Amino acid sequence: MIPPFDIFQTATDGNARWLESAATLQGATARIQAWRTPQPSEYLILDQKTGRKIVVKPDGVAAQLQSNDPRAIASQSVTRRI
Repeated sequence: MIPPFDIFQTATDGNARWLESAATLQGATARIQAWRTPQPSEYLILDQKTGRKIVVKPDGVAAQLQSNDPRAIASQSVTRRI
């Protein structure tokens, strides 16, 4: 089975670079926490099953995005620190 959560790092030019997949959302956020220390950057978690996107800012604040528009934060979005 292919892990359903893809993790991307967002470059300064706005392009996303795939890093790896994770089996769970908790696993994906743990990997980002480990990378954030040496490489402060924006990260994106994509749930392949639902299309849900979660953006993690360099300061660790995460926001859920609408699956059909990656730039618009959903009205039911969740913002939290990871």
